[in-house]
Amino acid sequence: MFAARGPGAPLVGSPGPRGHETRETGRRMPDVPQTCRYCGSQLKKWRVPDGASWIEEYFLVCFNDECSYYKDGWTWMWEQYRQRASYRFAVNPTNGTTLMIPVWSETATRNLIIEEREEEDG
Repeated sequence: MFAARGPGAPLVGSPGPRGHETRETGRRMPDVPQTCRYCGSQLKKWRVPDGASWIEEYFLVCFNDECSYYKDGWTWMWEQYRQRASYRFAVNPTNGTTLMIPVWSETATRNLIIEEREEEDG
């Protein structure tokens, strides 16, 4: 359900920006955006749901309900699929690629936001 992407859907797996070399490995690591490319809001750490097809532990996701990507998604999904759904802009922190997180309401998946205090508690 979370990895579904329709044909022609905007922003499906676009490559992230160029990376930089790490001193430890000498391998290139992606420079991961921390803000939404559509509204400039700070991205929030979001736990990938159990059972999803993604292997990452978390993504960085825009939860700004005024974001044009999210707001325009309601219309796009209705016009293309007759579905009352939208999507939120997200970044895979492992490789810097962008993706969409499908949502069916303003509050959908907000329970998966990882708050800073959760990270500190470990």
